[in-house]
Amino acid sequence: SSDLYCLVHAPRILPVHTIVMVFFALLLSTVSCSVIAADPHTISLTPSSGLTISEAYAAVKGDYTKVRILLSDGTFPGGLHVDAGTSLEVIGAGVSSTVWDNQGGGRHIYSEGELFVKDITMANSAEPSWCGGSIQLWQTTDACVLNNVLFSNCTSECGGAIDARTAGPLLMIDVSFEGNKATMDSSGAVAGGGHTSCTSCTCKDNSP
Repeated sequence: SSDLYCLVHAPRILPVHTIVMVFFALLLSTVSCSVIAADPHTISLTPSSGLTISEAYAAVKGDYTKVRILLSDGTFPGGLHVDAGTSLEVIGAGVSSTVWDNQGGGRHIYSEGELFVKDITMANSAEPSWCGGSIQLWQTTDACVLNNVLFSNCTSECGGAIDARTAGPLLMIDVSFEGNKATMDSSGAVAGGGHTSCTSCTCKDNSP
């Protein structure tokens, strides 16, 4: 019967060019989905948002492994802990516009994960009994990239601004260190390792 024929007839062979087009359509769809899945969860903050950087990050870090924090012009307090296996981006509006000011409190960032910081001033932080006055990168193989960042008046025992001795790649581009201090060794700006690089960086009045 005609019904039986519909069940058992041989499938129609598609032309080769049609098969190729379908293959690439599926491939592009998969790549597109992967890119979308990799996009970080984004938070935008202003000084009047009612949340510190710490509070905003804590509210989402349990739900997202990749987080981007966008900071407007102004001054922001707070410290962050980046867990292993996670990624954080902090992007300001420029070193002369956005200041992350810890007012002499603890360091800005402790990171065991991937870190990207751009267009911001990191100021007035202290870690008096340990290392990394502004940023400590601890036993991580993930990269840390700093681009157009000013570290000012940050203090710790070693690595007045940054401690990266046990870290993976630390890549610094257009980074400035001014008035930072190490109290126990000579790393007033950065205590780095073999994977630390600095391009177009400047140092001024760091101690020692």
